Amino acid sequence: MTKNKFWHDYYTKAISTAIYPNQGNSLLYPVLGLIGECSEISNKVKKILRDDGGKITDQKIKEIGKETGDCLWYIANICRETNISMQDTIGEAAIHYLSILSSNNVKDIFDVCLAMQKPLCGISISAKRIKDSTQSDFLVHNGFLTNLRDICILLIFLCSSLGLSFEMVGEQNIKNLLGRKKRNTLHGSGDNR
Repeated sequence: MTKNKFWHDYYTKAISTAIYPNQGNSLLYPVLGLIGECSEISNKVKKILRDDGGKITDQKIKEIGKETGDCLWYIANICRETNISMQDTIGEAAIHYLSILSSNNVKDIFDVCLAMQKPLCGISISAKRIKDSTQSDFLVHNGFLTNLRDICILLIFLCSSLGLSFEMVGEQNIKNLLGRKKRNTLHGSGDNR
């Protein structure tokens, strides 16, 4: 992955599909959403161990890719709520620090699911403390940005481990969301809307 406009384009399109209460002043909603989507990835991986003996099928790869795209959508909206540049602060840093994973014993999707728990916990604790989402000093000093980057790095590594292009996962996510927006089905739940 090289420096490109993927992050900016994804961000712009993702926030255009956002429908949630108090947009622009509601960090809680996208933080809870990110935690939920990361948990869905972990749940799918758990079922690979339980039901498939650890064998990752093409169908499971597709399902995890969809959940990864949903995580990316919530990251975009967290960036919106905190006035963080998704491209400069999250995207480029994630690419830069991606090499760290290989030196931290993160080898496969099972490790990714375990590794994601610490930054998710950090984000939820920081989000609870944020009083004014424009206070960038607070975001930096309390580890919020670091945790958000770490989650992004882990999602990129997850895609790579599954043979998926992170950009393609994001593009498919936006394509699905824009289709739902056109059909006026962004509200509700489930992938088949």
